[in-house]
Amino acid sequence: MRQAIAVRLGECGGLQLHPEKTRVVYCRDGKRRGSYEHTSFTFLGYGFRVRRVRTRHGDYFFGFNPAVSEAVSRVRAQIRSWRLHLRSGWTLKDLAREVTMSVRGWISYYGRFYPSALVRSLNRVNDVAGQRHGQPLCSGLACGHQLSLSPVSAGLAWSDSGPVAGQVMR
Repeated sequence: MRQAIAVRLGECGGLQLHPEKTRVVYCRDGKRRGSYEHTSFTFLGYGFRVRRVRTRHGDYFFGFNPAVSEAVSRVRAQIRSWRLHLRSGWTLKDLAREVTMSVRGWISYYGRFYPSALVRSLNRVNDVAGQRHGQPLCSGLACGHQLSLSPVSAGLAWSDSGPVAGQVMR
């Protein structure tokens, strides 16, 4: 199979398989239940593996789907590097202005597939802001609300009294 893939890629513009990095992965899910050596892979910050998926009717099944993978540790490291817990003199508006562009980018890119995998990391921003200022930067799961993972509706505009509905900071 690997040889057939290499030939096909060669026909499509002379592409080549990397001898060490390329492997054939079995996309195991609810219908394909075989046991093989490689059943997951990482590509462009997404981890592709078997995940529990909910249908729009509320039923669950297992599917081979992407979600943020090792990149989530880089997101958490960036959040830690901001040292938000030491910025007690800053207003919520100043904090929001500092982090909005990065958070928006993460939501746009990593929130596209399986956004709940990203929520836990982004709630760290809310947790730290809530500890220092008595209120979160945006509505998150810790506040009893669902965190919206859309760059337009993520509540990315804040005032000192909390999120400003319907506005997006630019």
